[in-house]
Amino acid sequence: NRHRHTYETLIYIIEGSGTTWVEEKEVQWKKGDAIYVPQWAWHHHKNASDKEKCLYIACENAPQMQNLGVALREEGE
Repeated sequence: NRHRHTYETLIYIIEGSGTTWVEEKEVQWKKGDAIYVPQWAWHHHKNASDKEKCLYIACENAPQMQNLGVALREEGE
C-alpha cells in the first residue's frame, strides 16, 4: 500500500525484481540494487512476479525517531 513515514529507509534487494514508486518517480529494481526512501515521501513497492518471491533487507532510523517521539506513519489511498 502507498504510505509515508517520518523516518528514512534504505532497502537492499537480496532476491527478485520489481518496481518502487517514490512520490511520482518510478524505480525498477533487481537483485543487488539498493533503494533510498527519504523521510515523509509517499511510496509503495510492487514485486514483478506473482510466482517468484522478493527478498530484501530494510534499514531505517525508525527507532531513533521513536525515541525522539516523532516516528509517524500514514497510509495513503
